[in-house]
Amino acid sequence: MAAKRAAPKRSWLFKEEPDQYSFADLERDGSAWWDGVANNLARQHLRNVQTGDRVLYYHTGKERAIVGEMQVLAGPNMTPHGRTIPRPYECRSRQ
Repeated sequence: MAAKRAAPKRSWLFKEEPDQYSFADLERDGSAWWDGVANNLARQHLRNVQTGDRVLYYHTGKERAIVGEMQVLAGPNMTPHGRTIPRPYECRSRQ
């Protein structure tokens, strides 16, 4: 029987207003819950985020730039409100 292959790691783009939660805030905190996503299509995509996936952190608003990189520490989880969200993320500075 053939060995089961691990799913390839994927890359994602997460965006946030820097005055709400900037990449500097994430670096300071070390990890964070990614929640509060209201868009249904975005929530559907979040359900596909897996441990080890690469996430580019994008600042919206005036900056409009990728400012950092994160790695997913754990896959989706249900919130007390029934929403599926990824669990904490480890952040890394973009090289």
